[in-house]
Amino acid sequence: MHCLAQKDYLGSNDNNDTSTALPPRYAKASTMNPFAALSAFANRFNRTIHITQAILVLGAFITGCALLADSSMPRGRSTTLVLVYSIKSALFLLYQYLTTHVDRFRRFGSPRLNFFLDALDCLLWFTAFIISCMGGKRCVGSSCTTVGIAATFALLLR
Repeated sequence: MHCLAQKDYLGSNDNNDTSTALPPRYAKASTMNPFAALSAFANRFNRTIHITQAILVLGAFITGCALLADSSMPRGRSTTLVLVYSIKSALFLLYQYLTTHVDRFRRFGSPRLNFFLDALDCLLWFTAFIISCMGGKRCVGSSCTTVGIAATFALLLR
């Protein structure tokens, strides 16, 4: 039994062949792409995810513009952060969309870079949520609602 298992995993034992070839069911798992299992889910809903993220980023951009235009709250980091992060997220989404769906830009696409961009985006939106909540203490009148909406968009985009 042990010889059969060894023959299955190591290939044929003829001529003292000691290759370390894996059976076909393990060959896919041994590739150097650790993100292959994650992309199966993402590929199915890729366009829907991009559209949803774009709508949320657009909402965050509009809310950031409203925070800057509101004169009842002093300008600071908490009022400008949502606007700046929405522009950053729009650029990240543009890169991911172009490298996924446009043939001309596919050569620039990388699953690893997409992973790092998504992780960075998540971290920065979380900081935007925290700073928006901290900046909400200085709000007056309608700016409190706008800060709450900005914090909600930051939480959803996290």
